[in-house]
Amino acid sequence: MNTEPDRIQAIISRAVDGLDPMDRAERVAYCRAHDEHGVRAHMSDQDDLIELTWGGRRLAMVSLEALFGDGPVAEVFVSEVPDHVPDDL
Repeated sequence: MNTEPDRIQAIISRAVDGLDPMDRAERVAYCRAHDEHGVRAHMSDQDDLIELTWGGRRLAMVSLEALFGDGPVAEVFVSEVPDHVPDDL
């Protein structure tokens, strides 16, 4: 059984692994230039999503249900923020 720290670590690891080398390098440079190291979590006021940012940009978004649930975390790549998130994500 996964705990929340295990699940969030897995989400962050998969998101970072999915970055292209240039994007990763830009994020690391941003962190160094702004002395802002690590991933930041931001709760949404409008829905149950947590936005994870790294290097001054969005890294991933995860629903509270996915984070605290027992089932697998579905991965969906979205190049831009959609106007509407489908209910089944």
